[in-house]
Amino acid sequence: MLNVPAPAIVQNHATVGLGIRPTRHLEITVGYYRAFENSGTGPIYGPTGPIPGSSVTNTYVGGFVPVDVLLRVARTDLVGA
Repeated sequence: MLNVPAPAIVQNHATVGLGIRPTRHLEITVGYYRAFENSGTGPIYGPTGPIPGSSVTNTYVGGFVPVDVLLRVARTDLVGA
């Protein structure tokens, strides 16, 4: 494993999202991201290469829900500037 502390081992993921604009000044967006479980096993690498007899296994599974709220505000002080 070249990157033991923070491995990037996501192989399969799914995403979905939805955005609505209830008024012309307000927009709300919600999403969902899911990374399915995946593992990687290999030797630990030092400055000169793999360390003999070493082995590490990393497993990752995760997901998150981003929520964005956008409020559009008119700047009347910039009109005609």
